[in-house]
Amino acid sequence: MKIRHKLVILLVVLLVTLNSVIAFLIYKRARQEFTREVREKAKLIAVELETTRNYLASSLKASKIGITEQTKVFIPAVSGHAIGVKFAEKTGYIIKQTSVRYRNLFNKPDPFEEMVLRKMEEDHNLAEYWGDDIIEGKRVERYLYALYVKEECLLCHGAKEQAPEFIRNNYDAGYDYKVGELRGAISVVIPKEIAEQRFAANFIFFITVGSISIVLIVTIIFLTTGKFMKPIEKLTATVTSIKNTGDLTTKVDVVSKDEVGKLGRAFNDLSVKLQSTYASLELQIAEKTAHLQKAVLALERANKMKSEFMANMSHELRTPLNAIIGFAEVLRDKISGDLNDEQLDFVNDIHGSGLHLLQMINDILDLSKVEAGRMELQYEIFPVHDAIEDVHTILKGLANKKHLELKTTILTEVGDIEADRVKFKQILYNLLSNAIKFTPEIGHINVDAGIMDDMLQVSVSDTGIGMKPDDQEKVFKEF
Repeated sequence: MKIRHKLVILLVVLLVTLNSVIAFLIYKRARQEFTREVREKAKLIAVELETTRNYLASSLKASKIGITEQTKVFIPAVSGHAIGVKFAEKTGYIIKQTSVRYRNLFNKPDPFEEMVLRKMEEDHNLAEYWGDDIIEGKRVERYLYALYVKEECLLCHGAKEQAPEFIRNNYDAGYDYKVGELRGAISVVIPKEIAEQRFAANFIFFITVGSISIVLIVTIIFLTTGKFMKPIEKLTATVTSIKNTGDLTTKVDVVSKDEVGKLGRAFNDLSVKLQSTYASLELQIAEKTAHLQKAVLALERANKMKSEFMANMSHELRTPLNAIIGFAEVLRDKISGDLNDEQLDFVNDIHGSGLHLLQMINDILDLSKVEAGRMELQYEIFPVHDAIEDVHTILKGLANKKHLELKTTILTEVGDIEADRVKFKQILYNLLSNAIKFTPEIGHINVDAGIMDDMLQVSVSDTGIGMKPDDQEKVFKEF
């Protein structure tokens, strides 16, 4: 995917995210403002109606006109009901005067109003109440504004016998109030659907404007980035061409003076330096190759000389060694006379050591196998006890000279094994000779052989100086 496309996608994601966050905050804020506005409007309606009621009550009392069928419209409750009906027809809002001790059925409180009126009776500080409700399946905002009895209200709500005749004849309830008592409340019901339609229209307008803005911004950026990305695309194409062809003479055609232009010129300068460096490296490689060829010829000559030396040495070593082995066999077979037991042991040691040394020389001289890493093992079945004792016999003289106790412990379950006998003895010989060399006088050297997990385990331990952990890593390296 091109950087241009990545940039546009990233920008779209950022703008959509930012727009969504702003939309959420605006929605939340607008919702709060909507609720506050609705409640302020409901309170304003209730206060205006209360003011109208108070004015009518004061005027009715001051005028001293009689209350009859024709003048009952001046009664606050009657006029308030008429105002509420007209207001509902024009606005959809429901305005109602309600009381627990109502006189007219249209003022009878519904369950929500009765609940609030009871709370207002219990708590005299509760002068208004807000709440959400559902009426006939529609969500509404409800507001109740408390109405308290004033002096002018006692004309119709004081003692029944003192009330106007028209009131006494038509109403049985709503008497015996005192100034300051809760008479009822003005109930305002505002359908949320009406207000929310306006709120939703404003919110949709904001979303539409925001979406159009995002599209315009992205389009402008997409068009402008194309101009800025062309030099980078040229640079990319040039680098790809150099990678595929190896032609360092290729130049970047970038003429702009901005950062991309500087990058193009720097790339051209780098290409020139690389050409010079490449030519210098080719010369150095040619010189190094010539030196290496000379070194290879010298190594081949040295290797040939080594092979000739080893061949000559094998002849020189085998001749006296075969003589030693032959004379040892003559003595062992008692051809020249009898030997006592001690002498026979010495002769056997000489014969065994000679054969072992001859086998080692044969392996060392097989340089082709050693250098190729294909040293072949000559497997045979032999007693472990005899192999260990052979090495013990060869080295016990060196141990005795340093007054070292050379002890061999071979468990009874150790019998015969199939392995390279010469290599086995040589490894053990190397371990024991090193132990003798680095163990102080009057020390101890132990050779233990046993079976562990169906495998032969031979260990050599001594009271010598031991090896540091760093030196242990060098054990299997040559020399």
